[in-house]
Amino acid sequence: MNNAEKLLNKLHDFKNYAIVLTAISTFLYIGLILKGSQLTDTKLYLVTCGMVISLLFAFVFFRRALECKKKLNEIEDD
Repeated sequence: MNNAEKLLNKLHDFKNYAIVLTAISTFLYIGLILKGSQLTDTKLYLVTCGMVISLLFAFVFFRRALECKKKLNEIEDD
């Protein structure tokens, strides 16, 4: 497998990771809206932290996918 194929595979993997983490964060947010009043302060804090952490990791993976895409475009231009 050459370098371009590896970058393309990484690009798809990072995008998939980011999409899954965004979906997890969305489900946590929906759960927070539906059952937020029933949660104790500690559980509310944990759900909010989980949501924020998954969004941060999703952002990191989207950035990594963008870097891979730029490298792939540079390889294809050469």
